[in-house]
Amino acid sequence: MEMIFTGAGSAVRMDGGGGGAPLKILKTEGLGFLPQNAVTASYPFLSGQRTLSRSPGARLITVSAEAARGGVSHEGAIAAAVHYPGRLEIVHGGRRVYAECYVSGMDVTRAVGGQFERYVFQFTCDYPYFRDSVPSGTSLFRRENYIKGRFTLPKVFSGRVTGGLVRVTGDREVLPRITVNGLDGGDGLPLEIVNATTGAALRLDLPAGEYGPVVFDLWNGRIYSGQTDLTKYLDEDSFMSDFYLVRGDNRLEIKAMDVSVNTSASVTFENEYYSAWEDSDA
Repeated sequence: MEMIFTGAGSAVRMDGGGGGAPLKILKTEGLGFLPQNAVTASYPFLSGQRTLSRSPGARLITVSAEAARGGVSHEGAIAAAVHYPGRLEIVHGGRRVYAECYVSGMDVTRAVGGQFERYVFQFTCDYPYFRDSVPSGTSLFRRENYIKGRFTLPKVFSGRVTGGLVRVTGDREVLPRITVNGLDGGDGLPLEIVNATTGAALRLDLPAGEYGPVVFDLWNGRIYSGQTDLTKYLDEDSFMSDFYLVRGDNRLEIKAMDVSVNTSASVTFENEYYSAWEDSDA
């Protein structure tokens, strides 16, 4: 296992002993099971309780680590690195995930006759799920060249692909990021993106013009191109929070009228997981 906390331009690296990290992990807690907060009610003459709702709270991760070399102190550098919020990346087996967090507690002692510095970190993750460090992505809207080698006329030289299959392999539904490039129209630009799997749709009615990349940042709830916010052009019947990708296959379709032949679109997302552990056969 390897863990890297990065914040404010500096990093703290720890591993399980097989790498060259300056800190060696002794014990971890909070990387798996996520406790749930529950609202309950009890009623007269009824045994037990009724659970009205439950939701996960913040994730607390505790890591005990030891300096790899005796007589070396890292406390000053670590204190500076963990002062600001950052990102804790965890590598276990083939899974590489991260959680946005801050260090809510740190304790330093010395062991083995005072030679080895030992640390206990507590990381608080307001958003409790782990996310892929490397996003997944696929093309949704592109022009394909059908000319490959020799051909005979008449022939269709190219075609337009207006959709794609997006597969979510994590534990939860996720909000994607969709980017549309090359929009250019003189009479207004209606643009619609549909998740045929869930039935959700986003319709954007843009004024006429030429646009740079138009980004649907559904995680942060905004649509923009460069420094220009385009969220106000979203149709009143379209809701960004409804446009999520379910686990498994999602069939996305894109429709754009009067657009340039250079138009292209892609979707990226980060799988989310309940646990940072990658299970293996016993």
